Amino acid sequence: MPSPSISLFTLLLLLPSILASPPPPPTINPSLNPRQSPTDLQSYTSSLANIPAPSITNSGIPTRPFAVEGNTFPDFSSAADRSCDVQFDGCQGVANSGNKTEKGGVTVEMCGGQREQCYGAQREAKVQSFGASGMFTVNIGADPEFPEFDLICDG
Repeated sequence: MPSPSISLFTLLLLLPSILASPPPPPTINPSLNPRQSPTDLQSYTSSLANIPAPSITNSGIPTRPFAVEGNTFPDFSSAADRSCDVQFDGCQGVANSGNKTEKGGVTVEMCGGQREQCYGAQREAKVQSFGASGMFTVNIGADPEFPEFDLICDG
């Protein structure tokens, strides 16, 4: 029979290594992966005179990944501005045409207001990139426990 002091000594010797062992890796629910990348980053949906802001799509060009009606841009902000400007141009065309009453009496001032709303919506868009490998990042807002930090989810 081993002496109790040796067993206790062995236990005390091994205890730090047992407690310091890293936990097993978390199990990832396979239903959460893979997520699909969004195909259109357009977040503004209002449309005076039935003229929507055009889609912001992935051009497939790594250095200019954002596309609006065939034009490519290096960043989301530039593409978003172009999308809002294209919508404004279409709305303004209706406002300046002789068919104002057919489109609800739209004025150039109304179109300008819509463009500013579009700019604001794009600046606040939660998804502003296509990400790598079909993944994207979403800012879901302030952490309720630590409001000075935003919660960012990679999808």
